[in-house]
Amino acid sequence: MESKDKIVTSLRKKLLIELAAMLGIAFAVSILLGFVYGGVNWIATGFIVLFAVVLVLGERLAVILWKPPSYSPEELKELVEQNRLKWIQRLGWRWEVCAGALCKLDNKTGETLEKIDRQGLTEVWGVNTDAGPFSEDFWLVTNCGGREYAIGSELWTDDIRNWFFALPGFDHDAFSQCMACTDNRRTLLWKRTGTDE
Repeated sequence: MESKDKIVTSLRKKLLIELAAMLGIAFAVSILLGFVYGGVNWIATGFIVLFAVVLVLGERLAVILWKPPSYSPEELKELVEQNRLKWIQRLGWRWEVCAGALCKLDNKTGETLEKIDRQGLTEVWGVNTDAGPFSEDFWLVTNCGGREYAIGSELWTDDIRNWFFALPGFDHDAFSQCMACTDNRRTLLWKRTGTDE
């Protein structure tokens, strides 16, 4: 699955941020105790608490740094789908493959809000940003009929990926590089030629 490395990296970053926050809180509490009670003993106690937190979390930190979480393909697919459903619920619309085209559908009414058909498609770009892991950071941006449409990776399904992969001449290697990219970048993945149907 293309999203495996990205998901594991995202989970690792989230856990590291969580640990940093907990250590920061413990340190702040130790300083606060020192100021409130004005005694060296309270400051020392605070640092002992901080040290205890480090000891308790040390094993978990080591696991995160040197032994990333392991997930089966089925578990990864479930994680991706759960994340996609959360985004769909938040946005109020979704992308689906319908009658050979990509359709943006209203969640409540099922009405087609926008449509990307193969005949009008001229380019597909992979657009990365450094906004991850908590914000969307990879889109497939299409140029269709003179308009650009962006479909974030959080909303992809297997059908949507396969719709793009089936384009003749689609650059799968460049796509894989985009999936692993964490920088701000725009990469051409496909462009219509005179022989494309």
